[in-house]
Amino acid sequence: DEQSMVTTPVFSTPTQAKQELSFTLRFTGPHTIPDKHFVLKAGGEKEILSVGRSESSDVLVALPGVSSLHAQLHMVFGPGHDPGPHLCLEDHSSNSTGVRHPDGAVQALVRGGREMLQQGSCVILPLKVKGDDVAEAASKRACFSVDFTEPIVVTKAPPQLDNSTVSDAQPKDGA
Repeated sequence: DEQSMVTTPVFSTPTQAKQELSFTLRFTGPHTIPDKHFVLKAGGEKEILSVGRSESSDVLVALPGVSSLHAQLHMVFGPGHDPGPHLCLEDHSSNSTGVRHPDGAVQALVRGGREMLQQGSCVILPLKVKGDDVAEAASKRACFSVDFTEPIVVTKAPPQLDNSTVSDAQPKDGA
């Protein structure tokens, strides 16, 4: 008898199979890149986001110093006392990526470097830019902060009909 084998993702705890990570990337600075909301799901369709200059990037940053695949954002799980999920940034660029933490400290990531992102962490790409002028350097970079709060969905209530005007409405002749 031949038995079919079913492969399932391996998680360190059974509850991780159902976990997801919801966040919004909020861009700041001189570039008009719209905020973008994502949901990463463990064992789901989308587990890794690509950030880069390539048109196929999940987060498109079309600046000359940004690599085609500059970085990736992915969900990771921690040890038992802090299982997560957490958002991890991994650099794949030649011009580095910076992370400004909520306490103000800036960390440089080189190719292959990883850093966990927290609420309010700001990702700077590329970190290395040519030129000494601060304003010029800022114009060559994109920055986005990570917001783990749920996005506010604004819905507009349908207009209330005044019943007195509805019953009085008559079609016009020849209409």
